Amino acid sequence: MSLGRALPSVALAAAALLTVGCQNPFDPEADLRLIRWQANGGVVAQVTQSLAGGSEMQNAGLQETSMYIGNFSMVGAHMTSYVVVYRQIGAQDPPVSLPAGSAIPSLGGAAGRRFPIDFHVRGVMNNTGNTAEVYASAPQLQVRLITRELLTYISLNLGTLNGGIDCEVEVYGSDHNGHDVKVTGTLHVEVL
Repeated sequence: MSLGRALPSVALAAAALLTVGCQNPFDPEADLRLIRWQANGGVVAQVTQSLAGGSEMQNAGLQETSMYIGNFSMVGAHMTSYVVVYRQIGAQDPPVSLPAGSAIPSLGGAAGRRFPIDFHVRGVMNNTGNTAEVYASAPQLQVRLITRELLTYISLNLGTLNGGIDCEVEVYGSDHNGHDVKVTGTLHVEVL
């Protein structure tokens, strides 16, 4: 092959690299997504405000919540931590002037609370786009979102009855090809 014929091929390959950046097309990334929540037997956690401060609720309320994470690629992943930001949906009681939707300062504020985990999500067997396989094999990650601190906060703030609390969760890790991966989702805690 002559140099004149090779130069257009090299130029085309260089242009393709510039277009996609440094991503290696033979080094795929895991495609992780939140499939569903399970809390208190449903997709929404429920806490009774008048009972939240009692010792029975404090112990029962500490049950773990399940996140089902689906992997839509053949590349597995290892998740190492999750962060929870708690947001009160309704306005707080006077004299507190925290606007609705703000992160709750006593529960970690905007930075939230980070918890370590050791959780593996395997890849699918093939890339045929079989979502039934993904849903059937989605592993269950146990996360502790309803803590004593959250129950105490709910018991002391009647404003939580006006919309409840949203728990914004981000799960962090890396896939088997070394890419950083993240799964996000929000669990709503209905305060009755």
